[in-house]
Amino acid sequence: MTTRTQREALRAQLLDTRRMKELAGDHPLMSLAFREREQALEGFIEALPLGNKEARCSMDPVRAGEAYERVAATVTETQEIQLPGVFKGMLLESWRFDFVTRDGHKISGKIDDELSPERAAELNREFFNLPAIATLDKTTVLFKNGRARTSHTLRDLKAAE
Repeated sequence: MTTRTQREALRAQLLDTRRMKELAGDHPLMSLAFREREQALEGFIEALPLGNKEARCSMDPVRAGEAYERVAATVTETQEIQLPGVFKGMLLESWRFDFVTRDGHKISGKIDDELSPERAAELNREFFNLPAIATLDKTTVLFKNGRARTSHTLRDLKAAE
């Protein structure tokens, strides 16, 4: 039985229990028994794991406010840079590249979506493992806690002078 089916069966039992509780009214033993059964069914429903198509998310207002503040404090800066180095190639399947700067720093990242697959293959053949000047978009994300994350997007390559 799937969790969704289990949840629906438990909800049906919960509705039946609530109806029976109403019918029992103020009867001391019956109303207590139905109240306990109702609480137990609610606990079973909450304990069931969510199915693939079900979603449940809860966040108290204080934590939601804190999350919003963290996101609002994030600053993103993108700049176009040109770096000399050696082009190590690109993978057209994953749309990623590798480049090593003159000082030996390895840069990996994605290939610009504006670059056609034909042009990317041409650049790969022309500059593979050769000196080149890479035109990159360098994106830096600064988080509220002071941490920074940098990513690179390859826009073009030209021959090193």
